[in-house]
Amino acid sequence: MQKVRDVMSSPVHVLQPDETVQEAAHWMKMLDIGWLPVCDGDRPCGALTDRDIALRVLAERRTPREARVGDVMHPGLVCIREDQSLLQAAEEMSRHRLRRLPVVARTGRLVGIVSLGTLVRNLDPKISHLLIPAILRPPDPAA
Repeated sequence: MQKVRDVMSSPVHVLQPDETVQEAAHWMKMLDIGWLPVCDGDRPCGALTDRDIALRVLAERRTPREARVGDVMHPGLVCIREDQSLLQAAEEMSRHRLRRLPVVARTGRLVGIVSLGTLVRNLDPKISHLLIPAILRPPDPAA
């Protein structure tokens, strides 16, 4: 069975909590992405999205040059180990309604990212077909 390490994207650009939001926005623009993991050293501790920047910095009239990533990021991340199967990754994405998972080594060090698109391309179509609706459904407001 194919493992996450076989299909993950690596290396991954990461942000540190003490970086400015302006630096983070620069990297998002340069990499043409809207999500970056945040690491304390080499261990994932959160994530920052372009939406976080819009809502937690700009809408609150904070200065991107002064606001720190650690102050506006989503703390904590659901991660998957590089030696786990693609099916396990898909199950985690479905359970937590995620489109990407940071991939960690057994030591907890960030080693890559696996995305929904990567899983769809690499899983059996019967399995992908069953998981996509669960991953993309809107969050339950009662949860």
